[in-house]
Amino acid sequence: YQSLSIVTVTTILLWFSSAWRPRFIFHWLEVKLVSSYSLNLTGFNVFNYFARNADYLLIGRFLGAQNLGYYTLAYNIMLYPLQNISGVIGRVMFPVFSRIQNDDAIFRSAYLKVASAIALITFPMMIGLWVVAEPFVLTVFGLPWSPVILLLMILAPVGLAQSIGTTVGTIYQAKGRTDWMLRWGVVAGLLVILFFVIGLQWGIVGVATAYAVVSVILIYPSFAIPFKLINMPVRDLLLVLSRPFFCSLTMFFSLLGLKYVLPISLSDAMALAILVISGIIIYLIVSWILNREQLLELLGLIKKKSG
Repeated sequence: YQSLSIVTVTTILLWFSSAWRPRFIFHWLEVKLVSSYSLNLTGFNVFNYFARNADYLLIGRFLGAQNLGYYTLAYNIMLYPLQNISGVIGRVMFPVFSRIQNDDAIFRSAYLKVASAIALITFPMMIGLWVVAEPFVLTVFGLPWSPVILLLMILAPVGLAQSIGTTVGTIYQAKGRTDWMLRWGVVAGLLVILFFVIGLQWGIVGVATAYAVVSVILIYPSFAIPFKLINMPVRDLLLVLSRPFFCSLTMFFSLLGLKYVLPISLSDAMALAILVISGIIIYLIVSWILNREQLLELLGLIKKKSG
């Protein structure tokens, strides 16, 4: 019902906000021209849906509803930056990438700027989540949900990697190579499912750990394959991401030190507030000193969009 409601409301809003109206016209030649592209994209989306939800199915079938509840909550928290930051930016950038698809130099530059903007937001979120997992879960959800804490700590690095990894889909689509997208999606998806099955032996912690391990294994080819379409080495991306990662890592160690000096008697809510506020301040200061150019670009983009 939620999915149907979102699609319905979005369609209605688009109908009233756009002057364009669809008409009942069918041209078989036009369908043939895009059939290969569309079928491969549809195949990827269908397979990817089942691959990404295989952990839910396996946990629900073999480990029970309670364990599925813990895992689902941790997974959805990890997924938040992917859906609300990376996903949104990816949809916005797809038409931009499509217009520059024949100029690899401009394409590479635009992609790296998008990746760096996403990293500036998601890296500190995911790395900070690892530190505040315990007070966050206990404050927001309560003691009965304490098994989620360890799962969050395991899945936080996965969210960090996937916040950038989800952007490569726009490269495949803008370059018209959804066939590559489908083939790699099937290979990666089958490997992920295999690791889920193996991880089941150790419960939900095993499944989460298996997800983290297979994500590390797949991270290089997941970028290297689509980057061939724009003639870009993976090291170019690593160079751009290194600065927000280092700033986030500095924040991470600072928060770890702060966490261990906080009084034990301090409430979880107060500890969470202190850690979150301190993390934001530390990250912004370090970014201003070491990564000012990227930070100013992001702030300028936000100001432009809000204006």
